[in-house]
Amino acid sequence: MKNIIVISILICLSVSCKKPVSSDSNAVSEKEALNALDTVVSPEMEYIDGKLAEKIKPAIDDWLKYYALDISDFRTKQVSSLDIEKLKSDTAYSYHNYIGFTKGRNVYNPRFYDYSPDKSRYVNLLEASSVFLAEDGKYHFGGSDDNQGISLFNRKDKSAVLVSYRGYSDSADAVFWIDDRMFVIVGYAAYNDPGEFTMEVFDMEQNTKSKYILSRVRKTDKSYLMAVNMKNRNVIID
Repeated sequence: MKNIIVISILICLSVSCKKPVSSDSNAVSEKEALNALDTVVSPEMEYIDGKLAEKIKPAIDDWLKYYALDISDFRTKQVSSLDIEKLKSDTAYSYHNYIGFTKGRNVYNPRFYDYSPDKSRYVNLLEASSVFLAEDGKYHFGGSDDNQGISLFNRKDKSAVLVSYRGYSDSADAVFWIDDRMFVIVGYAAYNDPGEFTMEVFDMEQNTKSKYILSRVRKTDKSYLMAVNMKNRNVIID
């Protein structure tokens, strides 16, 4: 009888010690919805592939040097399916018609937009960062509203697709095109400790969006966006 009581107690303890399942485990945030369809999160946080690092480093080297970073230190956070062509007409996409391609957008203005080598596509990082053309004919930055909705525009088919959404304490610094089918959005996120530098690699050939991070405190007060990117484009910081 005593043995039965002891066994019963052990069973109860075993059940009660199990980790409870969070009721929010299936919840999907607004930012997560942007990582369309299949997402593979790397549990081992493997280092960035050497061939990819070698391919993109020349384009983003100025950003790396500004923060004294080594691209080989970045680790894979997640790889998502992101088919730009399908998203153009996918009404189920959370950001479908987030921004439209108007007649005035079919321009070549490298001071304001970041263009692919063949000039057929561009990304509107400065526009998403609250930079605007004022009445004096100059570009001004009057302060951020703590979010960046960064879109990819195609001048050939007159389309626009939101590809990256940055919220509070998560800012993109610059866009670098590797070739006509691949571009990288770099930045810094300070919403955790110690914070992390980020690289989002968009491969339109493979229909993927890969995010790489490097956990480290940003030692400079001025971001690359304001100290270098805006400065090089003669943006007036009000």
